[in-house]
Amino acid sequence: MTSWRDDVSKTVLGEMDGLLDTALRSAKDRLDADDVLVPFVQVVEDDGTESARLVEIVEDVRPDQLLEELFEKLRAERDQVRCVAVVFDAIVGGARAVQVLLEHRSPKTPALVLAVPYKAQKRRHQLGEVRAAEGERRIWP
Repeated sequence: MTSWRDDVSKTVLGEMDGLLDTALRSAKDRLDADDVLVPFVQVVEDDGTESARLVEIVEDVRPDQLLEELFEKLRAERDQVRCVAVVFDAIVGGARAVQVLLEHRSPKTPALVLAVPYKAQKRRHQLGEVRAAEGERRIWP
């Protein structure tokens, strides 16, 4: 059985895998340091470098509104980036998880929704197994 990973270039796979690794490492570091995961965005810039974007949190905005506003901003700069990971804290299957919405501008790649359950032990967080599913392309429809 073939998967979408068989149909894309090694560069695209490397960018997606690398960005996911960076996003999960950053999420764990933030959880370990602050015991809370404030939403953030990691991107692969058009020149191939990785960088982080701050997410402005407005107190009276619902989480779904925040995500939609964030995706609207990312759509506005989609010509300057190649790959995006939106990272936030979520409850998945009744457990706390790092949730990552991963999307690449390559039209052959699906958007991915990844969930990584975690447990806290004295400000040291253990990440569990990554679970992935196809999601909705929101930046490069």
